[in-house]
Amino acid sequence: MKAVDWAYYAGLFDGEGHITLSKRYSRRDGRFSYCRSIGITNTNKPVLDKLASQLYGCIYINNHKRKKRQRTAYVWVAYGETMRIFLKGVLPYLKIKKGQAEVLLTTPCSNRRGRRGYSVDEIYDIEQAIGRIRRMKNTYQGRQPKYPTAWEQERNRRGGNGMTTNLLNQRSVD
Repeated sequence: MKAVDWAYYAGLFDGEGHITLSKRYSRRDGRFSYCRSIGITNTNKPVLDKLASQLYGCIYINNHKRKKRQRTAYVWVAYGETMRIFLKGVLPYLKIKKGQAEVLLTTPCSNRRGRRGYSVDEIYDIEQAIGRIRRMKNTYQGRQPKYPTAWEQERNRRGGNGMTTNLLNQRSVD
């Protein structure tokens, strides 16, 4: 592909794309695996068809409930080697998702399943990468991370700053 095409797809990916690194569990055998993927959602199917013809990948129809006036959305999704080729091609042109793309490219992930398939170090690295990508996504959306610590969850549930509030309430009742 030409540099102009990579730049065009980088702009499309920055605005309409998504990067996913997630942990999936199998109900059948209780094991887990990690999944890496990228995608672009758009209502203009010919643009995604051209991308799929140049790089492969799959195009799905987004079946989320939509209002009557909304157009059908299509999603181009890529995994594995297609994902790597795409990210390496658009990386110099990315602005918003550059950090996420770099994390995804450097994360060791394969089709192995369960604890026997990954070493402890690989599991740690992948879990750290998941956290970095989540934090980057929240930063770009202009909000604080939505995953509070256990201490913060307990404090929010009690409506104060944890133990101090409970002690004060117990003293006032007695």
